[in-house]
Amino acid sequence: MRVNFPQALQTSLTAAALGLWALLPATGVAEEAEPPPIVEDEAVAAAEDDPVAEESMGQEPEAAQRAMEEVVVTGSRIRRNEFSSASPITVITREQSALAGLLSTEDILQDSTIAAGQQIDDSFSGFVTDGGPGAQSVSLRGLGANRTLILVNGKRWGPSGVRGSTNSVDLTAIPSSLVQRIEILKDGASSIYGADAIAGVINLITRQRVDDFQVNLQMDLPQSAGAESYGVDFVWGTVQDTWAFNISANFAKRENLVMDQRGFSECERRPRITDQDGDGTLDNTHPDTGEPLCFGFVHGFVVSPFGWVRYEPSLSGAEFNPQNPYFSRPNLFGVPYYTTVPVHGLDPFNNQPLFDNEGAYYRDERNPSVDEMVPHAKLFSIASFADMDFEIGGRNANAYYEFYYNHRSTKFNTGYRQIFPRVSGNNPTNPFGIHGPLGRALGRGFSAQPVLPSYELLDPTGTVEIDRFTLIAGLNGDLTSEWSYDAYGGYSYSDGSYESQQFLSDRVAASLNATLDANGNLVCADNSIPGCVPANLFTEDALLRGRLPAEVLDFIRKDTQGATVYKTLQFSGYATGPLFRLPNGESVSAVFGLEWRNEDIEDVPDPDAQTSNFWGFTTAGITTGDDSVTELFTELEVPLLKNQPLVEELILNGSGRWTSYKSYGSDFTYRLALDYQTLPALRLRGTLGTSFRAPDVYEQFLANQTGFLSATGRDPCINYGEDTEPGDAVYDNCAAQGLPPDHGSEGSPGFVNLIGGNPDLEAETSDSWTAGVVIQPEGLGLSLAYSWFNIDLKNTVANPSSTYILGTCYGSVGLSNPFCSRIAPRDEDGFLTSIDASLLNIGRQLNRGFDVDFLYEKEFSTFDLIIDGTVTRLKEYRVQIFDTEYDNIGHWGYPEWSGSLDLRVDYRDWSFFWRVRMIGDSAEDPVYDPGTTNVDRPFRTKNEWYHTPAVRYRKGDWDAIVTVRNLFDNQPPLVGDNVPRNETSRIFNTLPGVGYDLFGRSYVLQVSRRF
Repeated sequence: MRVNFPQALQTSLTAAALGLWALLPATGVAEEAEPPPIVEDEAVAAAEDDPVAEESMGQEPEAAQRAMEEVVVTGSRIRRNEFSSASPITVITREQSALAGLLSTEDILQDSTIAAGQQIDDSFSGFVTDGGPGAQSVSLRGLGANRTLILVNGKRWGPSGVRGSTNSVDLTAIPSSLVQRIEILKDGASSIYGADAIAGVINLITRQRVDDFQVNLQMDLPQSAGAESYGVDFVWGTVQDTWAFNISANFAKRENLVMDQRGFSECERRPRITDQDGDGTLDNTHPDTGEPLCFGFVHGFVVSPFGWVRYEPSLSGAEFNPQNPYFSRPNLFGVPYYTTVPVHGLDPFNNQPLFDNEGAYYRDERNPSVDEMVPHAKLFSIASFADMDFEIGGRNANAYYEFYYNHRSTKFNTGYRQIFPRVSGNNPTNPFGIHGPLGRALGRGFSAQPVLPSYELLDPTGTVEIDRFTLIAGLNGDLTSEWSYDAYGGYSYSDGSYESQQFLSDRVAASLNATLDANGNLVCADNSIPGCVPANLFTEDALLRGRLPAEVLDFIRKDTQGATVYKTLQFSGYATGPLFRLPNGESVSAVFGLEWRNEDIEDVPDPDAQTSNFWGFTTAGITTGDDSVTELFTELEVPLLKNQPLVEELILNGSGRWTSYKSYGSDFTYRLALDYQTLPALRLRGTLGTSFRAPDVYEQFLANQTGFLSATGRDPCINYGEDTEPGDAVYDNCAAQGLPPDHGSEGSPGFVNLIGGNPDLEAETSDSWTAGVVIQPEGLGLSLAYSWFNIDLKNTVANPSSTYILGTCYGSVGLSNPFCSRIAPRDEDGFLTSIDASLLNIGRQLNRGFDVDFLYEKEFSTFDLIIDGTVTRLKEYRVQIFDTEYDNIGHWGYPEWSGSLDLRVDYRDWSFFWRVRMIGDSAEDPVYDPGTTNVDRPFRTKNEWYHTPAVRYRKGDWDAIVTVRNLFDNQPPLVGDNVPRNETSRIFNTLPGVGYDLFGRSYVLQVSRRF
């Protein structure tokens, strides 16, 4: 049953949340304003949320006391006895995530307001993305996952995935059940943590010391069918006087979500709001319902000498039937079953409208029931932690290890495809060839391209299997009474395979190179491929139902497999302690350390992919290579003043890192941070520094990958005479290639887009600064932080878009631009064949804005109140690609405003929670149909508000949470096709990966039991 909440109620609750916001003028919004959890060691923080951890803490009062005296905070390696961060940091606790019904690490991070732009999640499993199908990543500030550094317990996490473009951390490898809290450093920090930390650092802190046994069950059930997920995990551990050990396991499963299970995506729609044909009905809508019509496959057609002609089984092949409404040009000069009469416009016999896409072969009626927004996925993880205290030379020491194993299985369905190979006029099956009635009458034949659906020709599903191991072992302890150290080694290994069924180009060509033998039987003309079986693509079963004989299918298709191995080896160590005392009695603290890393990738696609022998599908060569880096780093913290008039504390922190890559060379980065507490309630802070990112192994060594793009909207020569005139560079360049002004107006084939690595890439560099104020009035329980950020990234590595390459080339006089060399010669009909869009250092990105974060905690006589929130405003996100510059702010995926607000009340054994999350409005440039002044495609999205209530009950050893995500069942906004945009992708009629909920109202249940 679908529950429809009154709009007035939703509006009232939203207004109430905003009113609460307004009542806290000194609070803005924040998860950042130095909330207490980040100042404590994980064991201390765990006690707030985890009774098991609390019990183990009670057994180790001395260890807990030591933890509170000295901690390491993300953003610095200097130990302190109190928290004072000069960097903006957001903390997401396990408690917050659980109450919000966020069950996976990727959901937790991608739900954060700092995750700007389009995030790669499960909804992109049908596309070529970093890490392959099913991989999920996070991009801070919209600068890309490869510029966001992921740490686990302060240590680098290795990339994993499949295919040659693996270069970022797949968040599915880190089960959320392990994570105690997440610290997000919203500042460039290459000098602290090394390259890749341009946009910021995400440090996932896990639960490591557990005493007892605990089982947790989770279910996420959308109200509408599809995307149900289930999970179970357990942890067992023991804490002894000098050692601790635990082991945990997690199993999670998510069902798939297909397009027709949601109203906004039930079929592909191309919305218009104009009436170009003047019949009083909006184009592309059903005249009775007013709903946009479905689009998708166009099959049952042949590209013939007459253009696009439709196969109509009601037409007689023997006798003309002028009464048939589809009769045309005496049955196309005797070619049976084919007609040029469209299934739209007016029926020529009764003058009644034949609606666009109402024909069975126009509307994609089968694809939406298999094409997935979310694929099937299974995850199994094991983790273990242990440590032991002992002495070395009379000094305290602690040896530890962290072990992680994760297996991901993703089964994805990208929907049915079209197959439209060219069939020679000499082929006896071609009705337009020399054997057909038209060919016999004219004495010559014509090549033709039948357009078939792959309904029963090809299995549209694919699978990805990945096994990932990570082992970290280290030793920390005291060097002296004041100096301590931490040193560790780590190894991660990702072994993935990917499988799919494909047509083989050489076999399709051989099967269609057919002739008649002496007995009149259809046979292959060239038997160079053993077992060749000829195919007839012009049958009713083939054209309309996507069926071919089994022996043909066994010959032209193949189950393919590729394998990817990614290895990371690292060693790191540092020592920290006071150097000397200043005249004011304070000590200057320092860190000295070194780090070495090696990353190695080997991706071996199927042999037929390596030779570009897949018909109509992306192919790739072998990607293999490795790179290593050696780094020396230091950090100094100087307490300049303390307990002086108007100076409670003034601390200067400086860090520097020398980095040397085997491939790139060396570089030096630095960072300065100033922390100035003027009054007990007021702190000013700021950072200034540099970062850089050397080209990773995928960017250097990626073998050529091919994909397919539509020429419509990309090729400047398509119908170029409509928008340009002689004397314009585009007009002259297209005409000089012998193309008519209406070239491609009747349709055009796609072209190959090629992307490869580039060993000559330069490193990306960035300059960044932050400035902010923190207000914490004593006794009020309020923390407020306002932080400006500015990141200027240069030499960005990316592949230039085909649209940019084509536009730049054809916009130059006489095709003189260097990008013209990347465009392959056109085919015999003047259509594009391929474009080389391999990686380059293409330009610059400037990202600036501010965050307002607040935390309010108050204990009343009968309950406790917590209000926690954050608001982010993007002021500028300017992207420069060579000589072209644009600003993404306010465009799809980059709203100017976003934010979230959590309200929590704890009453005895109960907790009541309400989250309000907002995604601001956005718009692209409007699109007009030719000859109209009306905007025809939806190009705006409105402010979107999501409400998530939850209730928690704790009693004894039991803990239960019930959450309703997307309470008011908001649907994602519908956006128009072919609307020009710079960064985001329109899929399923909307914008996945930018924060909009694709599932609708969902019910989340979590139950845990301790033994």
